[in-house]
Amino acid sequence: MNVPVDDFLTIGVPTYQRKDSVLARVEELCALPRDLPVRFLVIDNASDDGTYEALTSRFADDRLEVRRNDSNVGFAGNVLALIEHSRTEMLMFVSDEDTVHESGLRDLLAFCRSDRRRMVSPCAQVGAKVRYRGRPETRLMQPDEFESAAFYISGVTFDTAFLRAAAAEIAGLIDDNSAARMYPQVLLSALAVEAGGAWFLDSLVTTQVEQRETHIVDPAAGRYYGVVGRWSQMLGYEDFFERMLSSGADMERTTAMRESYRRGFRARLTNAVVRELPELAPYFSPPAAPIPPIHRRVLGRVRRALRRTR
Repeated sequence: MNVPVDDFLTIGVPTYQRKDSVLARVEELCALPRDLPVRFLVIDNASDDGTYEALTSRFADDRLEVRRNDSNVGFAGNVLALIEHSRTEMLMFVSDEDTVHESGLRDLLAFCRSDRRRMVSPCAQVGAKVRYRGRPETRLMQPDEFESAAFYISGVTFDTAFLRAAAAEIAGLIDDNSAARMYPQVLLSALAVEAGGAWFLDSLVTTQVEQRETHIVDPAAGRYYGVVGRWSQMLGYEDFFERMLSSGADMERTTAMRESYRRGFRARLTNAVVRELPELAPYFSPPAAPIPPIHRRVLGRVRRALRRTR
């Protein structure tokens, strides 16, 4: 495929069994102004709901490329397929649940063109939370921010050459590493932070406009947010960071990333237990802090005053 020399960024959309959603998102993308130096790449992960046929028959935009995997290669495999087939300098991942804002996209393009960036994590809105992912300032990422910079994939943008080099490392882990299967973009962000040149961008680029049941399932551990899934991911992260350290990665940055994940693991596991095994929640959730005596007296006065006003 010949790509015009002025096309700078590919918006890559992985999809599976969400025909209506991805059709709506592609229609939105094709409505973006043609002066933007962007292309659109959608890869259907072997859906059987007619996704590929609908996409190829409905749209005729020369900026759009639609592909279909011969078999379901899992979420991580589809992310790697987007990397393989991207032909522009930068690649931005976008879920089929999220819309892309023209103004934010222009900010992202200008930021990436002003200086070469390995990775950029702009703001993403989910529900009422405008910065579900992102920061209220444009700055370099710190090692302990590597995960929060990429766990929500929509809008996360990478230098494609960097991705191609890093993808081989992730591809070699998928069969045995749950973190690589569930969160390939987070492991890619760790590699970008370790190498330097990973940034937060204070601009809203994507908003979630649908929320559908996830198809991201680990064959060995079930739903990624379950108890077994979270434990399996923890083992995967540990293995990943050990591999980074043994391969000569920057020890200070890599150790800081590993410690950051470890600190957050208890909260993830607790959330999984409360959701899946509520009878075990008391063993994981800390008891409520006791109310000091002076606070109890004040609270009693307030309650009595409220009763008198009824």
